[in-house]
Amino acid sequence: MAVLTREDFRTRGEQAIARTETIAVPELGEDAELVIKGYGAAESASIQQACIEYDEEGKPHHDAKQDMLLSVIAAVHEPQLTLEDAAWIATLPCGVVDRILATAGKLSGRTQSSFDAFKVYLRQNPYMRRLYSACARYLKRLPSELGDITEAEFNLLMAALELDAEDDRAALEDASEG
Repeated sequence: MAVLTREDFRTRGEQAIARTETIAVPELGEDAELVIKGYGAAESASIQQACIEYDEEGKPHHDAKQDMLLSVIAAVHEPQLTLEDAAWIATLPCGVVDRILATAGKLSGRTQSSFDAFKVYLRQNPYMRRLYSACARYLKRLPSELGDITEAEFNLLMAALELDAEDDRAALEDASEG
């Protein structure tokens, strides 16, 4: 393997995201097919951003229905869909939506092997693992949703969790020695 040049990286990225796959949708007719494309990084981030709703206390929540609708609209390359199609997209059989999203995920590199690579990354980067774990466990949010938490508060939380982990490790060592 060789490290890509900037130009190769750009070109191969453009080629990867331009790939499409035709899928059969027999629920919509014997000869029915759709052309599916993957998501680019900016498109994926835009979908996630559009799916955040805030409650009366200003806390963000993920809108799964909006996520599904926007993801289907973005994934179907042919025929091209728009937000005007959202009402009838919501009535599609679940199997059709599942195949669309699974195919788009595969074309976007979201496969089990890429998921496993994330796990390897997190094992090698314990700080990032703690960051995501703390956000999910204690704040019930992703790091990208923390705009209302000050950096000082977040650093204090991380320091407290680090101290808890050190205390837990020391207690385990004491128990194993005694």
